[in-house]
Amino acid sequence: MNIEKIHCKVGPYNITLVDTPGFDDTSRSDTEVLILIANWLRDSYKDRTFLSGIIYLHRISDPRMSGSSIKNLRMFRKLCGVESMGNVSLVTTMWDKVSRIEGETRERDLMIGENGFWAAMIASGCLVRRHDGSVGSAQHLIMDLAGNCPIMLRLQEEIAEGKKLIETEAGVSLNEEIIRVQRQHEEELRSVKEEMELAMKTGIPPLSIPTFLLTALKGIHD
Repeated sequence: MNIEKIHCKVGPYNITLVDTPGFDDTSRSDTEVLILIANWLRDSYKDRTFLSGIIYLHRISDPRMSGSSIKNLRMFRKLCGVESMGNVSLVTTMWDKVSRIEGETRERDLMIGENGFWAAMIASGCLVRRHDGSVGSAQHLIMDLAGNCPIMLRLQEEIAEGKKLIETEAGVSLNEEIIRVQRQHEEELRSVKEEMELAMKTGIPPLSIPTFLLTALKGIHD
């Protein structure tokens, strides 16, 4: 998915909707997504085009915040910056997939639960809204934000300051995530290597390594 722009009229407002891929996009890496969004924000800054509102969509049908959802939210905060939170609307979708009580419980957990993933953003001025999938609901979401004063996102400010993408808050956060995953993979690889070496010495295959792999490795060593 590329960034798409749709022009429409909602109430008295001429609106341009900008749809971007998320950081859990299956066809692109997070780095590619960040570059795509950063390039669009840079170009819009050069054109003196700023955003009146940002809508962040979250499926209420998800039983919990997954690792990718948490990463997505973290990157979103870094892209926008605290000063932009008053122009942000946190919108839950897919209410038809859950019971009312179930949905409201999950929504409350996001807002004020033990982890309170949305709490800091709400405290900084974010709206919390629900989308029922109808055209009328979508129009109300847009109208909530259409009258706002357009603002520069934090990433736009950093680019305007002459920072390279890797030097921005979003870039630093992404790099930290890459390093964390790399270290995790290195640790997993080290653990597997140790188990394989132990298996070669004892002849007892560890549960975490497929038998066919051990057989192939044994053939190599023999």
